[in-house]
Amino acid sequence: MRTTILFILAASFLLALPVFGQTPYVAIFFDEDLQQTGRTPPGPAVIDTLFIVAGNFNMFASSIEYRMEENTDYLILLADLVDFGTVEGHSYSGIRIHYDPPLDATADVLVERIIVMWVWEGMCRFVNVPLRIFPHPESGKIQAIRWPDLVPVEAVGHTAYICPTVPIEETSWGRIKGLYER
Repeated sequence: MRTTILFILAASFLLALPVFGQTPYVAIFFDEDLQQTGRTPPGPAVIDTLFIVAGNFNMFASSIEYRMEENTDYLILLADLVDFGTVEGHSYSGIRIHYDPPLDATADVLVERIIVMWVWEGMCRFVNVPLRIFPHPESGKIQAIRWPDLVPVEAVGHTAYICPTVPIEETSWGRIKGLYER
């Protein structure tokens, strides 16, 4: 009986392994340390940089493609800055970056910096305004082409937020005072 149960548990674990794998992604960060995925607008007419990162690809890439959501209520794209590679298109309309030699995407890698200007003048009336990575309009996918076999590897787009909020949980003064008791 124990052997049967152990066999069933082991088989279930092995079948679930692909679910626990890390999915490749393309994400937007608001800081150079790649920690902030939320940002309150610093004010109108302020020039700023967004950082686009490819993560969990675990391969060398000959190209990568995606599109960033155009959110002209908050940001105006001024320039796509790519340190390495040949660029086709723009972030808002769909960008494809070709690499020769291939990009080392075995770890998280910065693929682009986007220079933007904040245009929103006012307090954050709307909270958690999404800024998303979408599929490239031609292929319909967020993907990188693996080198040397040129196999497409699909990814997901992560969302960053303009005017992020922190959820507040209701509590009592007694509970708050209890945090400081010994």
